[in-house]
Amino acid sequence: MTKWSLIFFSQMSIFPSIMGKKSINKDLLWEIAARIKSLREAKNITQEVFYHDTGIHIGRIERAQRNISITTLDQICKYLEID
Repeated sequence: MTKWSLIFFSQMSIFPSIMGKKSINKDLLWEIAARIKSLREAKNITQEVFYHDTGIHIGRIERAQRNISITTLDQICKYLEID
């Protein structure tokens, strides 16, 4: 999956509903979270090192507890060297 695929899929989860509230696709959040965690672990990067290098608390993202912004997703992709 490319960086832009991750970005596209993350946007699908934040389209507003008919009532004007944000709709969150939990399945999509879990899919993105699992992919990020898998890529981080494949590079043998701990959550602590990831935070030290980026300032991003990756733990909450990897547990799908946080719906991340496109900017944060871009920073994660750059750090993990996803093209």
